[in-house]
Amino acid sequence: MNQQVKFRKAATLEFQALEGRPTAATLTIKTCDLLDLTTAVVDATATVDPVNTTVDAACGKSQDNPRQIKLAATTSIRIGGRYLLTGAQGSERAEIMGIASGDYVTARNPLKYDYAPGATFVGTRLTYALTAGNAQSPDGDCDTDFRAEWTYTVDGETYIRETLYDVTRHPWFRMADEVGLKRWNRDLLSRWEEEGNTDWNADLDEAFARIIEIAEANGWYPGAILGMDKLAVATYWQLAFTKALGGSVPPHSATDPADWLDRCERELGKALDIAEKTITWIDKDQDNEKDAQETGAALRVKRLSP
Repeated sequence: MNQQVKFRKAATLEFQALEGRPTAATLTIKTCDLLDLTTAVVDATATVDPVNTTVDAACGKSQDNPRQIKLAATTSIRIGGRYLLTGAQGSERAEIMGIASGDYVTARNPLKYDYAPGATFVGTRLTYALTAGNAQSPDGDCDTDFRAEWTYTVDGETYIRETLYDVTRHPWFRMADEVGLKRWNRDLLSRWEEEGNTDWNADLDEAFARIIEIAEANGWYPGAILGMDKLAVATYWQLAFTKALGGSVPPHSATDPADWLDRCERELGKALDIAEKTITWIDKDQDNEKDAQETGAALRVKRLSP
């Protein structure tokens, strides 16, 4: 799923280096047609996450609190940020949900490994500040699939990775959340929590990304609709469908998991059909004007062109 950038508004492009903490990074941006931006961005310096510290007390799965990470410093660590923790037993990503300044951080999920003092805790995120003047196509309009090429060095090796972003007047956003998930089906939520699931934001982000893919394949343009809440139930059923594919089945369907999988797929289809009939366009053709067809009209037919 592409990152969304609001038309002619400054934005921060992001990329997570999977190989480790980069020591240096640059960025080159082109349009989907490989043209330069309004102001060319070629081998521009990208910012490396400054977090680079160590564990200063034993932590990990064997501790009383397996989510607590004692650190030598907490400077620049962000709530919601994901950091790479590396020790003798292995490495893992930790999403941070709490910070005790200068002392420790709290991970969203229990750690998989144990870590001794000296284990490294680093940020691997690269960012670039896209100017408002470059948040548009060269001809001054919205467009999709801008190509951001990140070049960076980790442990002496150079890597090149590409991410895509869209420039839109109306960025999409996820309305489905943990509170709504609990209201939608408390029993399923409890079941998943019993199975050790606690990272609901990540799961819902993944489910919503799939809904966006389905919507775009159907000819919708999710970035130009009013009523993102209409996609919430579809997002919950997509999450249930993904869980079912992974073998998570509620007790009442334990004897026939295939039937539960079929139900999830059927209900997902129904939820998308309802959304299609109730979502309202606010700027279907993205001309930044609301015409008669876009005023209070529910989406009754699929959009066939971007």
